[in-house]
Amino acid sequence: MYLKRIELNGFKSFPHRKEIIVNSGITGVVGPNGSGKSNIADALRWVLGEQSSKNLRGANMQDIIFNGTQSRTRKSYCEVSLVFDNADRKVDIDYTEIAVRRKMYRSGESEYAINEANCRLKDILELFRDTGIGKEGYSIIGQGRIDEILNSKPVQRRKVFEEAAGIAKYRARKEEAERNLQKTADNIVRIDDIIAELELQIGPLREQMHEAKDYNVLRERLKTLEINTFLYQYSRTAERMGKMDEQVAALEQEFDEITAEIIKMGEAQAETKRDAALLQEEIDARNTKVSGLLQRQEKLKGERGLLEEREKNCRAGIEENDTRRAGMEQTVSANRERIGEIDKEVSELNAVLDEQYAVICARRESLKDVAAGAGELDELRRDVEQARTALQTCRIEHSERAVRVDALQSKCAELAQQAQRHKEHFGGMEKQIGDAKEQLAVYDETSAALRGRVNEISREAAQAKDEEKKQAELLSDVTRALNEDQSRYKLLSDMNEEYEGYFDSVRLLLKKSIDAPLIASKIKGVLAEVIKVPQKYETPLEVILGNALQNIVVETDGDAKEIISYLRKNNLGRVTFLPAKSLKVKYLKPEEKKLLAMEGVYGVASEVIECGEAVRPAVDFLLGRTVIVEDMDCAVALMRRADYAFRTVTMQGDFIKPGGVITGGSLKQKNTGLLSRKRMADELAKSVERNKKERQKLEAAMEVFREKERERQRGQQAALEELRLMEIAQAAVKQTLAHLTAQLEERDETGLSLLESLDEAKTEYGRACSAAEEAREEAESLAATYDGLAEKLAAAEEARVLAAKENAAQRDELSAMEIAHTEKGNEKAILLAEAEHLRAANRTSAEAIESVHTQNETLKREWDAVKKRKHELMEEIDDTIVEIKNAGALVQDKLADRERLADALAQSEQKAAAYGERKNLLIEQKYKVIANREKAELARESMQNKIWEDYGLTYGSALEFKDEEFGFAGAVRETEEIREKLRAMGAVNPNAIEDYARVSERYESLKTQREDLVQAGEDLKIVIEGLLTGMTASFQEKFDLINRHFICVFKELFGGGHAEVQLLEEENVMESGIDIIAEPPGKKLQSISLLSGGEKALTAIALMFAMLSINPSPVCLLDEIDAPLDDANLIRLAEYLTGLSKGLQFIVITHRKPTMAICDTLYGVAMHERGVSDIVSVQLEGA
Repeated sequence: MYLKRIELNGFKSFPHRKEIIVNSGITGVVGPNGSGKSNIADALRWVLGEQSSKNLRGANMQDIIFNGTQSRTRKSYCEVSLVFDNADRKVDIDYTEIAVRRKMYRSGESEYAINEANCRLKDILELFRDTGIGKEGYSIIGQGRIDEILNSKPVQRRKVFEEAAGIAKYRARKEEAERNLQKTADNIVRIDDIIAELELQIGPLREQMHEAKDYNVLRERLKTLEINTFLYQYSRTAERMGKMDEQVAALEQEFDEITAEIIKMGEAQAETKRDAALLQEEIDARNTKVSGLLQRQEKLKGERGLLEEREKNCRAGIEENDTRRAGMEQTVSANRERIGEIDKEVSELNAVLDEQYAVICARRESLKDVAAGAGELDELRRDVEQARTALQTCRIEHSERAVRVDALQSKCAELAQQAQRHKEHFGGMEKQIGDAKEQLAVYDETSAALRGRVNEISREAAQAKDEEKKQAELLSDVTRALNEDQSRYKLLSDMNEEYEGYFDSVRLLLKKSIDAPLIASKIKGVLAEVIKVPQKYETPLEVILGNALQNIVVETDGDAKEIISYLRKNNLGRVTFLPAKSLKVKYLKPEEKKLLAMEGVYGVASEVIECGEAVRPAVDFLLGRTVIVEDMDCAVALMRRADYAFRTVTMQGDFIKPGGVITGGSLKQKNTGLLSRKRMADELAKSVERNKKERQKLEAAMEVFREKERERQRGQQAALEELRLMEIAQAAVKQTLAHLTAQLEERDETGLSLLESLDEAKTEYGRACSAAEEAREEAESLAATYDGLAEKLAAAEEARVLAAKENAAQRDELSAMEIAHTEKGNEKAILLAEAEHLRAANRTSAEAIESVHTQNETLKREWDAVKKRKHELMEEIDDTIVEIKNAGALVQDKLADRERLADALAQSEQKAAAYGERKNLLIEQKYKVIANREKAELARESMQNKIWEDYGLTYGSALEFKDEEFGFAGAVRETEEIREKLRAMGAVNPNAIEDYARVSERYESLKTQREDLVQAGEDLKIVIEGLLTGMTASFQEKFDLINRHFICVFKELFGGGHAEVQLLEEENVMESGIDIIAEPPGKKLQSISLLSGGEKALTAIALMFAMLSINPSPVCLLDEIDAPLDDANLIRLAEYLTGLSKGLQFIVITHRKPTMAICDTLYGVAMHERGVSDIVSVQLEGA
C-alpha cells in the first residue's frame, strides 16, 4: 500500500486545485521560508483527522480556508484528498484504490468521504488504525512530533508504541468494553434503587385502583350524559345559527340587489350627467354662435356707419368739384370771348398794316430815284427792319412765355392748395387711426386680463374639483368606518350587557343581582371587568388566568358565603369568589426577584395590571408569582435558574407551572376575549366619536367647497359675459381701424399723385421762368441792336437829308408812316401775346376741368359702390338679426331641456339617497343578526371549549357517544345525582388504575433488566480479560522488536553509541510508562532529556525509523526534521533514508541540500503572488 497523490483545493495558501503526484522512493518538497511548503504537511494531518486548529498553526479551523488576497476573493470552503494504492489489501477493504477526502465550509460544517461515499471521522480513524497513519501514528514526523515524543511523560509515549505494535485497535476495543462494563454496573445500582421505590408504591396504588374503578364507572355515565347534553344543545344552537345565516344571506341578497340598483342608477346618473354636459356644450356652442352673430351685427353696423361717412365724403367732394368746375368753365368762357375780340382786333390791325405797308412800299419806290446810291442806306434799313422784326418776334415769344409762367404759377398754387387740403384730411384720419389703435390696445389688455381671469378660475375650479373629490372619498371612507365602528360597538355593548362569553352561573348571578341590591352591593365585579390590561399582555394573561377571569371579586369571605347561599337558593349554579381581605397572597422572594433582570423577562404579571386598591389583593393572589417572558427559551432558562419555583407565561401564551409542567402550542383564534372586549369597546367609542367629528368637519368642508364653486361659476359667467362684450367692442374697433387704414392707403395714393403733379408743375414752372428770362434777355439784346441800327439809320438818313433836301418831306412822311406801321405791329404783337396767354390759361383750365370731371366720376363710382355695399349690409344685418332670434330661441329650448335633465337627475339622486338609507339599514340589520350569531357562536364555542376541557372531544368525535333515546330533562336529573355521588366519594386518584398497571409492569420489567445486566457484565469481563492477554503478549513481542531495531538504527545514525527503550513497570506491561535511554559515542548512558537538541532530534528519528522497520507505514512525511542537524549527522541521515526508501515511500519537506540530493522527485513551492502558493515538479530519478 502506498500514497499515489495528494489533491488540495482552497487549503491555506492553495486557492485553486493542486495535485501532487507521489512516486516511489523519496519525494522532496522545497522552497523558501513562508512559501507554504509546510501547508502540505498540515493538509495530511487535517485530512487524517486532526481536530486541533493549534496543531494546524491556526487560531480556529476557519483559518485553514484560503482567506483571499488584494487581488483574489476568499474561498468559502477547502478540500483535501489522499489517494492510496491498496492492491496489497493492507487495509481490509474491497477496493484496490482508496480515496480519503475531507471538506470544510466557512460555516464550520465538515464532510468526510471514503471513495466519494460520505462517512464519519471515526470511520477514517478506524480505517487507518494500526497502519501508522493517523493523528497518533508515526507517518507524519515533524519538529512538533519529535518534541512531543521526547518531552512527553513516559505513560503518554505508549500511544505511538501501541500504534507501531499494532494493538491500538485492541486497546480501543478493551477501553470501550470497560466503559460498557462500568455503565452496566451503574445501571444495576440505579435499577436496584428504582425497584426498592416501586415496592413502596404498589400497595397503596392497589387500594386506589379499586376506588378509581368505581369512580370511573360513574364518570363514564356522567360523561355520556354530558356529551349527549352537549350534542343536544349544540345542535339546537347550530339550527339557530343556520336560520341566522339564512337571514344574513337574505339581507346580503337584498343588499346586493340595492347595491346593483344603486350602481345602475349611478350609471344612469352618469349618463344623464353626460347628456347634460353635452347639452351644456351645445348651449355654450349656441351662446358662442349668438355672441359671434352679435359681434358680426356690431361689426356690420360699424361698417355701415363707415359707409355712411364715406357716402357723405363722396357727396361733399362731388359738390366741391362741381363748384370748382363751374368757376373754371366761366373763366374759360370769358377767356374765349376775349380771344375772339383779340382775333378781331388783330385782323383789323393786319388790314391796317397791310395798307400801311403798301403805301410805304409805294413811297419807297418813288424815292428810289432820289436815293441813287442809297444802296448802303437801304441795306441799313433792311438790317433795321430785320432787327425790328426779330425784336418783335422775341417780344411776342417773351409775352407767351410770361403767360405760360403765370399759368403754371396758378396751377402750382391750385395743386398746393389741393395737397394742403389732402394733408389736413390725412392728418385727421391718422389721428382717428391712432385713437382706434389706442382703444384696441386697451381692449386687448382688458381681454387678456379677462381671459387670464377665466383661465385662473378654470384652473382653480379643476383644482377644487380634485380636492373636492378627495374630500368626498375621505368622507365616504370616514362614513363607512363610522358605520362599521358603530355596528361593532353596538355588538360589543350588547355582549357586555348580556355578559356573553361568561359561564351561565356567572351570567345569571350578575343579571339577577340587579334585582337584589343587597347581593349587588357585595359584588365588586367580575375579575375581567375590574382590571385593565395593556393590549400587548392580553394574550398571555387570558391564557394564564383562564376561567379565573370569571371569578367574582368580593370584599370578605362572609360576602362570598352570602352570595353562595343566594346561588343555592335560586339554583343558579356554582361560582368561584375571590374575597380580597381573606386571600393569602404570595409574592416572589428577593432572590427570585433578582432573576427578573434576565434578558427577555418583562416582569411580574400582577404588576402590569391596573386595578383599584380593593381588587389588588385578588390580582396579587392570582398573579403574584407569575412572570411574563418573551418566549419559551427564555421561560425554560428562567425556570431552570429558579428551580421551577414559580409560574412563567410567554407572550405567545405558552406557560410553565411550578414543578416543571409545560403547556403550549397553537391558540384558537377568537373574535374577542374577556380582557380585550372592554378595551375594544372603549376604543370603538372613541373611534366613533372621532369619526363623527371628522365627518362633520368633512361635511362642512364639502359645503364650503360647493359654495366656493358656486361663487367661481358666478364669477366665471360674469367674466365670460364681460369678455364677450369686450370681444364685440374689439371687433367693431378692428373693423373701423381696417376701414380707416384702407381709406388712408387710398388717400395716401391720391396725395402721392398730387405731390407728383405739384412737383412736375413746379419743375415745368421753373423751366418756363428760365425760358421767359432768356426771352427777356434776348429781347433786351435785340432792342439794343435795333436801337443801334436805328441810330445808324437815322444818321444815314440825316446825311441823306443833307444830301437830298428835296426829298426830305417825302422821307419824313415815309418815316412817320414806318413808325406808325411799327407801332401797329407792336400793338398786334401785344394782342397776340394776350391771346396766347388766354389760350394757355384755357388749356390749363381745361386740364383742371378734366381732372375734376375724373374725380367726380371716381367719387360717383365710389358712391354707387358704397350705396350698394350699404344695401348689402342692411340685408346682412337683417339676416343676422333673424339668426340671433333663431339661435336665442334654440338656446332657450336647450336650457329647458337642461332643466328637465337637472330635475330628472335630482329625482334620481333622491331615489339613490333613499336606497342608500335602506342600504345602511340593511347593514345595521345584518350586523345585528351577525352579532346575535356571534353570541350563538360564542355560546357554541363555550360548549365546545367545555366539552374539550372536560373530555378532550370535538363535536365530530362526540357524535360517537350519541344516544338516540336521549331525553334532555331526565338527563339533567341523572347528571345531578351522579355529581352528588361523586362529591360524596371525595378526592379520587383518577390515574390509580393506569399508575398501578404501569408501576407493576415497570417493576417486573426492571427485575428482568437487572438479571440481563448482571449476565452482560460477566460476559464483558471475559472479553476484557481475553483482549488484555492478547494485547500484553503482542505488545511485549513488538516492544522488544522495536528496541532491537532502535539499537541498530541509533548506532547507524550516530556512527556508534548505544540506545534503548525501557518499560518502567515490567510487571504491568499494558500500563507501564516507556523511557528512552541514549548514549551517543563518547558519552555515558543517560536519559534523553540530557542530550543536545541535535542529539535529541536524531534519537527521536532513530526511534521512528525503528517503528517503521517493524510496521511500515504506507507513506512517511518528514517535515523539516533535518533542520536542527549538523552536516555530518545530516549526511548519515540522508544515507540511511536512501537505504530505507527502497521499501518505503517518503515525502521530505526540507531546505537542506544533502536531503535534496537524495530525492527522486522534487516539488518546488514558491509564492509568485503574495499569499498564493504555486508548485513546480522536477523528476530527478536517473539524472
